[in-house]
Amino acid sequence: MTEPRQHTAVFGLLARELIANGKGFRFCARGQSMWPTIQDGDILHVEPIRKSPRIADIVLFVKDGEFKAHRIVGRRGRYFVTRGDTGMEIDGIVRREEIVGRVVSKWNANIGEVSSLGHRDRLRFLALEIQKLARRKLHRPFITLLTSCLVLLALSSSGQFVRAQSIGGVALDNTSSMASKTGGGGCPAGAGTTFVCSLNHTTNNVIGSTGLLVVGISLNLNGN
Repeated sequence: MTEPRQHTAVFGLLARELIANGKGFRFCARGQSMWPTIQDGDILHVEPIRKSPRIADIVLFVKDGEFKAHRIVGRRGRYFVTRGDTGMEIDGIVRREEIVGRVVSKWNANIGEVSSLGHRDRLRFLALEIQKLARRKLHRPFITLLTSCLVLLALSSSGQFVRAQSIGGVALDNTSSMASKTGGGGCPAGAGTTFVCSLNHTTNNVIGSTGLLVVGISLNLNGN
């Protein structure tokens, strides 16, 4: 978001006065630097920051006379590192005093819908960041599994799934693949294009009926 210089000064005075008195305010975002999280024309709701800003928070800050609403992606001592969601490089290193408030929600005028930019948005962003990092160092199957687990964590934290409980691990049998179980012959049952495969596994008593078992399947179609 960038405003003409004469408007920026007035906006800054009003914004800081409202925040200092514990009140929030709304303003219209301009630009595409936070796409797709925030789109040009969205109305952003800013609230005072009660505690220290956290990684993945979207904050409104002033730097070199300009106000921006970007995401915190890191810390450097007393400073906060910011970046737009569409960017690959950091665009600002700001002090706590330069941060006006936290963006907590947005209103999309095109569809008339209010969306929260709180805890669930932070988890979604962190999941995407871990996925980007994993692409550079890990194999694709592990990336897919890691991303799926992070998405499940985000949904459970937002209340769409049962609240996560402390559970034990999953004890798998000592068979590492279907090929070793069947002597390299593939699935032992089935005909035509339909096959029935099974792998035995055990879980400990701590999990009970609330556990989630993630199973990965790979197919070799070269030999039909």
